[in-house]
Amino acid sequence: MEVKKEVLRKLPTSGLLQYVNKDSKYVSLAVKYAYEILKTERNVQFSDEEIKRIEELIAYKERQENDHFKVDQNILENSAETEKYPILFSKNDIILASTVINPIVGGVLFFVNLNKVNQVKPKSIFLTIGYLIAAFIAILLYNTYVSDLISNFIIESLSGYSKNRYSELTFKIAFKMLINFLLISFLWDKIFDKQMKYRIYSATIGIIIFAVIYLFIIPMFLH
Repeated sequence: MEVKKEVLRKLPTSGLLQYVNKDSKYVSLAVKYAYEILKTERNVQFSDEEIKRIEELIAYKERQENDHFKVDQNILENSAETEKYPILFSKNDIILASTVINPIVGGVLFFVNLNKVNQVKPKSIFLTIGYLIAAFIAILLYNTYVSDLISNFIIESLSGYSKNRYSELTFKIAFKMLINFLLISFLWDKIFDKQMKYRIYSATIGIIIFAVIYLFIIPMFLH
């Protein structure tokens, strides 16, 4: 949510004081702006105890917001100060590629990451191959034992809008997404240092375009 200091300036002092209450429901930036306006523009005098409480409130809200919105705290923004850190394919992009295309593509992206951080070692290669085998076995088991059950469930239990909305493909994609999420998350945590700082190369659009070509356009020409 965007917070504008100019908007807060229009509020009365009593309204701004609500922003810095201990039970404030506002975001950290709004609390910070309100506190600055009260202190520097409205000449409200806060005791040392109140100043400490408000600053701790702002810091607490910032931590909560960072934990909520930033999945990986080790991801750095691109800047001159972060040039020394490697640029990797994100975990989410690898999961996406493995799901909408196939696990081999995800495995290749993961191997590129290994190469960039000098982690191409026997253990890493073994775990990556293990991921590929496990992913393909899971897909095979789904196609062999689960696919027909899902198809029968859709036919017998769903009707109308629900049947149109939840196709067999929907369940298959959800299953593949779950399997790849679990396996790649395990792989990532086992190989990469939990304190490793890195930047990300966003390949989401490229993966989606490749998936459309691979799954729809190429088969269209082959038939």
